[in-house]
Amino acid sequence: MNIRRPLAELSALVVLIELLSCAMPASGATVNITVGNNFFDPASQTINVGDTVVWTWQSGTHNVTFPTNAIASANLTRVGTFSTTFNTPGTFAYTCTLHSAQQNGTITVLAVNQPPSVSLTTPANGSSVLATTNFLITATATDADGSVTSVQFFSSASAGAIGDPICSLNGPGPSFQFTTNFPAGTFFLKAVATDNQGATNTSAAIQFFSLTNATLVAGSPLGGAAVFTVSNSFAGQQYFVDALTNFTGTLSTRWFPIATNTAPSNNFIFTDGVLTSPVPRLYRIRQAL
Repeated sequence: MNIRRPLAELSALVVLIELLSCAMPASGATVNITVGNNFFDPASQTINVGDTVVWTWQSGTHNVTFPTNAIASANLTRVGTFSTTFNTPGTFAYTCTLHSAQQNGTITVLAVNQPPSVSLTTPANGSSVLATTNFLITATATDADGSVTSVQFFSSASAGAIGDPICSLNGPGPSFQFTTNFPAGTFFLKAVATDNQGATNTSAAIQFFSLTNATLVAGSPLGGAAVFTVSNSFAGQQYFVDALTNFTGTLSTRWFPIATNTAPSNNFIFTDGVLTSPVPRLYRIRQAL
């Protein structure tokens, strides 16, 4: 009998098969051991958690018995097979109870390595430093199932890029720190930790601003409202404008705030809308360091 299915139905069936295939869990490796007259080949085998060992009988009558974990085969002969999956790390000795004086083996099961954890702790995300002045960079890195062998630090102009290496420190930690400085600009930092089995992990990126002093350039006579161009600023950074009209007494106590400006670009215009009377006054601009 010839049964034909519509093309659309067959296409849907193919998609369903592909989805089912993608949904299947990944399985461990399969390792083979030969059972012969008074031997296991190889006698010692190292595997990972989740792997399966298959014993295949080549000759004689033998069994595979693990005295410590209740795994045992029947007494089998040539072309017989026995298999078991190991889900617990450790070293497991086994024997053929019929020939225990000569026929013994060992399975060593390694745990799946967990990558280290790493995070940057200083500078704080969004903080500012003074350009070309030394400051501290610190990361914390740990490894739950081993040890941290090294932490590398990278800087870039984008949060999505790994950037260029600026320092590499050896473990075990957990604190890794060094002192450095940056030119003026906006930077992103990342730290990459490596453990004793070669696994790596990358920290979240932190952004910081390396600032120079902004400058005020008068744009009109100061008899009325003062207009300034603020130069050498950084977009997104806060700048505080102070004024001084009292020229007697302690200088540090006579400055008072006029405005707080978030720079829209590297240069912007500031107009003093507070002091409008024609009196002598001084101005200064400060950045949020």
